[in-house]
Amino acid sequence: MNTRRSIFEGVPDLTEKARAFNPKEGMAQGGPAAEKVAEVAEAVNFTSREPAMDMAGETKPSSVRRKPRYRKSGRTGQFTCRAKPEVLDELYQFVDDHGLMVGEVFEMAWEALKEKHKKN
Repeated sequence: MNTRRSIFEGVPDLTEKARAFNPKEGMAQGGPAAEKVAEVAEAVNFTSREPAMDMAGETKPSSVRRKPRYRKSGRTGQFTCRAKPEVLDELYQFVDDHGLMVGEVFEMAWEALKEKHKKN
């Protein structure tokens, strides 16, 4: 027992008009040729969203995938920043070599920076 009104109540049925619709003669189906699209894209320096390929024709990873670092530390705050890739590589190498967590290294660096700039 449905007592709700239909949202289509009072709207004329256009099914027959839709079935009778045909595109105009001579209209291109499917868009421009792929060569023309590539030519125009190159002319305006369009950057492709396709994955980059190496010389062997295989996709190159966009960034280095690092192993996850999980350990209970009691640290719940989050700090995010941007850095040069070579600096990040050095940081993660230091972290791995010393068996530390990135948060621990950040805290040690922060304490060293405060000590260096401490006013007497």
